[in-house]
Amino acid sequence: MRRTCWLLVATALLAGMPSAAGGEPASRRAELPQVRVIPATVTEPTLGHRLGFTVVRLSAPSSRRVVVEISARSITAKANQDFVRLHPTVVFAPGETTASVSVELLADDRDEPTETMRLAITEVRNAVAVRGGRIRILDAPGG
Repeated sequence: MRRTCWLLVATALLAGMPSAAGGEPASRRAELPQVRVIPATVTEPTLGHRLGFTVVRLSAPSSRRVVVEISARSITAKANQDFVRLHPTVVFAPGETTASVSVELLADDRDEPTETMRLAITEVRNAVAVRGGRIRILDAPGG
């Protein structure tokens, strides 16, 4: 079974096609644009919730549609206490290089230091993931 699987992957790579695992051959990856989430600083709301925004950027335009799946993850900020854990999908039409992505921030009545979360790139189609971005959440004025 292992030999058969290896031959399928090796054959796909030698043929210049995506492997059975869904990856792109090395020569194709070098041609794809890189995608990254730009770090941002946002302020926690004083009441309720609000959206904070950051940018997802491609290193170069693509002639193909690029799909980027993102996951909001905790670092020091706590999911469902400081932010809503969402899994947004960003779609770049051919030629586009910049898109906005939002994070839903939640208010609290605690006086606290700056917290951080991360927008991790979990899957990319027609591009290469370079890095996710850290989001700094400043405490609301008055705590």
